[in-house]
Amino acid sequence: LDLGQRVRADDIAQLTVFSYAFTVDEIGSDPEKWHPTSRESADHSLPYMIAAAMVRGAFSEALFEPECLADPRIGRLLERIRIVEDPEYTRAFPAALPCRIEAIDHAGARHASYLALPRGHHNNPMSDAELEAKFGALAGRALPEARIRNALRILWQCDQLPDAGPVLRAVRIRRLPAAPSPAAARPPRRG
Repeated sequence: LDLGQRVRADDIAQLTVFSYAFTVDEIGSDPEKWHPTSRESADHSLPYMIAAAMVRGAFSEALFEPECLADPRIGRLLERIRIVEDPEYTRAFPAALPCRIEAIDHAGARHASYLALPRGHHNNPMSDAELEAKFGALAGRALPEARIRNALRILWQCDQLPDAGPVLRAVRIRRLPAAPSPAAARPPRRG
């Protein structure tokens, strides 16, 4: 996101991500990582998450929606991304989770961004406001605003609660009607 503020996704001729071996092996090496077709394959794809965040200007759940997966601007940027292991970063892992992203724009200028610890790591924690905003964005998919505020009030006091009951009640989602069982969905046999 820092890099995206300095260079537009459409202006990038090549983008190289330098990271440690575990990241490269897990979410940045298989060819299908450059062509995710589902929410699950996209959220396990480092190149997709970087391209989508650069194109959309933010990282959120919206990046995994079908219209985002089909965004041709993201597809074009994906074609220009390489993921490379940096041996120095591999030696630093797991004490640090380093990542450097270098973009070369169409004019040949280099732009780079480095992060040793991602936001949310215990050594780079999110602020209370960031935590509340993230909770609100995620919980907002299932809970109305009043229930989100109530859940946050309870969650901020969870260490003083005798048990988890109030937390579970605060975030409980009303059950959806049960899907018919496979037996009920089958047409009757003729005999």
